[in-house]
Amino acid sequence: MERFMTFEGRIGRQEWWIGIGILIAIGIVVGLILGLIFGDGFFGRLIQLIISVIMLALFAGLSVRRLHDREKGANPWLWIFIAPSLLYNVMNLLGIGFSRIEFMGESIWVPGLLASLVLWISAIVGIWAIIELGVLKGTDGPNEYGADPVA
Repeated sequence: MERFMTFEGRIGRQEWWIGIGILIAIGIVVGLILGLIFGDGFFGRLIQLIISVIMLALFAGLSVRRLHDREKGANPWLWIFIAPSLLYNVMNLLGIGFSRIEFMGESIWVPGLLASLVLWISAIVGIWAIIELGVLKGTDGPNEYGADPVA
């Protein structure tokens, strides 16, 4: 768990991918369970937002150290990577840019134009984050954030 909770030092791509894989697996399982328990009403969306914020904080722990490996500080990069997803989740909670429709006897939330735009921006930023953090090589040798994690 320490891998997610510290913002000091550096990690390589492999450790970042392992951490992201763990977060994705946890997110899917917890999301499915909580979705079945609480549904998509206001309380269910509030629980989803809380879980999303926790997951984003854990993502931040991994990503700050990966940014350090790339010899970049956390600001403004971390905000660029996290803000669109957080905005989308808050919009979902408050129903901003979403509408309810009936689908196969169920009432579901559907993103409208504004929410779809934020979702697309989140996707583009997510792809950029994957390239920046998961594909591009870190700095060779020590840098101002610590020793080379691959050495």
